[in-house]
Amino acid sequence: MKLIDILREIGETTAEAYPLTVRDEGDSFITYTFKTDIGTNYKILIVKDFLDPDSEELIYVISFGVDKPGSSVDFEGEVGDYKNIYRVMATVVKAVKDTIAQEELPVTKLEINPTKKNAEDKRRLNLYMKYIEKQMTAGSSVWTDGSESILVNLPN
Repeated sequence: MKLIDILREIGETTAEAYPLTVRDEGDSFITYTFKTDIGTNYKILIVKDFLDPDSEELIYVISFGVDKPGSSVDFEGEVGDYKNIYRVMATVVKAVKDTIAQEELPVTKLEINPTKKNAEDKRRLNLYMKYIEKQMTAGSSVWTDGSESILVNLPN
């Protein structure tokens, strides 16, 4: 089984991904952008790194959020509207799938860093966590370490 097959669409099963545009790409990162049907611009940054210096396994660190002109990759706490959250999540999943499909080395871990307005409010993190948990096949594990990140181990 390929890692590309590990992420499956779930949640709002009728949600289609928005069209993606590659904004910037390098050896260790790719940045996608997309625009929702209500006009909100989003940015997805996928940073590729080795699990350790001697490893040939990759970790993807994925950050996403509202793309304001001049914003940095931390997205400055801007979050989108809940009205289109499943389409946004479907688009993030598509970006990850597309990137994994182009990868030559195995991707065995994901670290997902969604934007939140308030670090104390765990509702958005919990929603993303449940959505991502349902994407995984047997052998994957999804957890949070108490930070703002969702961590995923993918089977080899």
